[in-house]
Amino acid sequence: ALAALALLVVIGGIGLVWKRKPAGSAHTLVAQGRKLLDRYDVPENLERAKQLLRDAVAVDGNYAPARAALAIALLREHGEQPRPELLVEARRESAKAVALDGNLALARVAKGASLVASGQREEAEKELQEAMRLD
Repeated sequence: ALAALALLVVIGGIGLVWKRKPAGSAHTLVAQGRKLLDRYDVPENLERAKQLLRDAVAVDGNYAPARAALAIALLREHGEQPRPELLVEARRESAKAVALDGNLALARVAKGASLVASGQREEAEKELQEAMRLD
């Protein structure tokens, strides 16, 4: 069940809501990136989404949803073309997202999914349970 939830997030996305939205364009870039991730049937969307999400982090490195969404995009790419550096970056981004906003369900899901992909099931389960509690 744990792996299924993580897979759901990485492959199809789930409709977790943002708790707050900052002024400026980071929120807009994240919304655009997530919209592209939702259309995973279009091959070039993943690369375009990653770029938008990297731009959002560049605009506001303290905006947890940008880092969480970037982590999910990286995990999706890792699922399609496994490369260790993608997993390392996804883990780093998801950890930063949780550190910035531990009450953001999407950040907990991203961290949980990155832990599942790393084989750390017990830690992943804790993160994903916390995400469900927050959402």
